[in-house]
Amino acid sequence: EGLTICFTLYSHLAGVILMKKIISVILTLCVLGYAISIIALADAATTCGDNLSWHINEDTETLYIEGNGEMYDYTDYGQAPWYNVRSKVSNIKFSNTVTHIGAFAFSKMKFETLVIPANIVSIGEEAFYGNYNLKKVFMENGKLESVGKSAFESCIALKDLYLPESAVIINDYAFKNTAIENLVIPKGTVSVGKYSFQLCDKLTNITINSNMKSIGKSAFSGINNLVSLTMNGSVEKIGDSAFANCAFLSKVMLNEGIEAICDKAFLGCFRIMHLNLPESLTYIGDTAFCGIGIEELHIPEKVSIIGCYAFSKCIDLKSVYISNGVKQILNGAFKNTGIESIFIPESVENIE
Repeated sequence: EGLTICFTLYSHLAGVILMKKIISVILTLCVLGYAISIIALADAATTCGDNLSWHINEDTETLYIEGNGEMYDYTDYGQAPWYNVRSKVSNIKFSNTVTHIGAFAFSKMKFETLVIPANIVSIGEEAFYGNYNLKKVFMENGKLESVGKSAFESCIALKDLYLPESAVIINDYAFKNTAIENLVIPKGTVSVGKYSFQLCDKLTNITINSNMKSIGKSAFSGINNLVSLTMNGSVEKIGDSAFANCAFLSKVMLNEGIEAICDKAFLGCFRIMHLNLPESLTYIGDTAFCGIGIEELHIPEKVSIIGCYAFSKCIDLKSVYISNGVKQILNGAFKNTGIESIFIPESVENIE
């Protein structure tokens, strides 16, 4: 019986010791896991790309993005790790080895100037959207290929924009509703997307030196103070409503090589008094020049279709010469004009 009691006590003691060891191991693992979690959280808080990190110098109010490669793309405002401390940031500096600026990364911040380094290849969607204090953007000549959708939209103080010579795609809404005063689109630019400069009411002069093929829908529409448009490049297509309702636009120089001027392209540009259509032109869209102020018009040889109401409401239009290539003059093309003299060739198969 004594042996039984001793064995029972021994077993109980052994069990207690084993339990303590198990508890000790569990506690050790918990502490280790907590430490690992803290390290992981710390890493996440300073990471903005697989090989990129960030920190803020509070003395200079500068946000530094450092490392190699691409920033993460965020999917909405407030997701960038510095968003909650954005009020402390007046400057942004990218290391020369950063290649992509993330979507939504710097929206609604307060810095005034921005330099995009030469190694940046792409700027993400809405990357700088709604930075109301941003006044100057300088893009260094280098590798930039794409300015994302709405990247600088509603940067309402943005006055000075310097685009690089590289082959850049300017995506939809990229600079909509900014304060740019003079715009030079350099030779390398590949395309200008729809609504990309719409409502830039401070813009007075546009010079297009680009070899891009097309200007997107409403790209420059509704710019109230635009006076001059000079196209020195090789644009082939001016999209729907591209310059519509630019009420003060008076000087227009179109480049040779344009094949299509689409619907409403210059609708409501009442102050255009002189219009030299390029000999390369083949198509004039519906209401393309409705309401402009020209007195004389020469339709080039290659034009085959003049769209509905294309020159309607051109009340000062007195003289029209239509070349032999025209096959169709669609409904109301010259309705409500002041035409006194018009030459229509036998080549015209249909007049509506």
